Formats: sequence, C-alpha cells, structure tokens
Amino acid sequence: LSCFEIYGNSIVGYDDKCGENVVIPEETKEGTKITSISEAFNGAIIKSVKLPESLKEIGSNAFASTLIEEITIPNSVEFIGAYAFMDNYHLSKVTLSNTLKEIDSGAFANTNIKTIELPNTLEKIYSYAFANTKLENIIIPNSVKKLSNVVFTNTKIKEVTIPSSVEEIEHDTFDED
Repeated sequence: LSCFEIYGNSIVGYDDKCGENVVIPEETKEGTKITSISEAFNGAIIKSVKLPESLKEIGSNAFASTLIEEITIPNSVEFIGAYAFMDNYHLSKVTLSNTLKEIDSGAFANTNIKTIELPNTLEKIYSYAFANTKLENIIIPNSVKKLSNVVFTNTKIKEVTIPSSVEEIEHDTFDED
C-alpha cells in the first residue's frame, strides 16, 4: 500500500516508481474498503490496472492521460466521473460494470475504443462521453432516457440502435466536426 496515497476510502495518489502494472487493493492496512479513486493516476506512466471489487466510483480524471490499453470495470462500480479515462490514446478495450448508472462528461473521450457494450443499468450518458473515439456502432440500452449533446461527436459510428425508452436526444449528439 505504500505506492498509494489514501484518504479515507479513496485512493488519491500513486507513486510512479511502483511500476506500470498496477493492482489496486480491496482495502487499506486498517481494513477500510477502497470504494473510490480520484485523480490518483492522472498522467501516471501505467500500462495496466486491476481494479478492486470493492470499488463503487471512478472519479474525475482518475486515469486520464495514461498508457492503459484495456480496462475491466468491476461490477460494483456505479459511476464513472468526468474525463476519467480521457486522452488514453492506447485504450482500445473497455468492459463496463453491469451495475453502472452514469458515465460523466468526456469519460472516454480521445481514446481508441472501437466497440463498447453499454449495460442495461445505465441511466445517464453525459456530453462528450465518447467524443473523438473510433466507435463504429453503439446500442443504447433501454435504461437510458436521455442522450446529452455531443456524446458521440467525431466518432466513426456507422450504426446506432436507440430504443423507444430514450425520451430526449439533445442537439449534436452524433455531430461530426
């Protein structure tokens, strides 16, 4: 745990000297469950990360601008914060939690993602969440009620499935710059 800076139940910092392959522990030395990650890895030189099953939230900028190529979000995670994985140009494979409720603004913007399966628990996808990616097709789950503006702007989307449960699609959701 000496590689991590921990505040309460959240990882808030990481020492790059600990290596580029990261395994985040389930709990602290004191037995407190790790339930969130803040900007701890923003800009860190890491290539892989294993997230704990105790995690509930991935905060803003948590893994922005790293060298991560793929990530599996544990099924305990319900929220992915703004810009959480933004500018990860090597990130091409993402497996989302099957309990995920929200993907905040720019969470996966500027990544190399071509496909992603959105879970049936997802309720909100905020602006720029998948902007500037290589997404080619997307199926919006029935649980989503609203698509914010420019969610999928500047992607490679050729096919999209939008269920009748979506009540609102804001302007420029699929805008091409």
